[in-house]
Amino acid sequence: MTAPAGNVGTSGRPDLERLIAFRKRFHTVCRRRADALFELTDAVLCAQSPVRSPVDLSMEPEFHRRHGSVYDASAKGRIDPSGLRRLPLGVSSAARVGEPPMFAIDVTPQARPGPGKPLSPYRVRLGFRRLRAKLGTPASK
Repeated sequence: MTAPAGNVGTSGRPDLERLIAFRKRFHTVCRRRADALFELTDAVLCAQSPVRSPVDLSMEPEFHRRHGSVYDASAKGRIDPSGLRRLPLGVSSAARVGEPPMFAIDVTPQARPGPGKPLSPYRVRLGFRRLRAKLGTPASK
């Protein structure tokens, strides 16, 4: 089992370097069935429609295993809860002096714009499928 690949072509891209660091640290908090849990998380985050059942995740391109691995990772996989709680703080940007850390999470019910459609100037599109080789994923199956 290997952790996600290193910083391929990320020089001068602190945002991408932080994302890679986050993914590596997330992989380390996955204790048992780490690679399957890692891919399962990618599949949930990259699903183009609501996930209606666990087996639906096995059909996502980010999940490279058979459908039985979804149940195996769910039943036997382990994540270190204290490591998971500390994870966002380890890769976030430093807060301004005297201010608490702030996190922005988009919870709007609006559908994501399709390919080639403009985004709000305050949103950033992060195409996981296109960046897969640069971000790295677990190599073993």
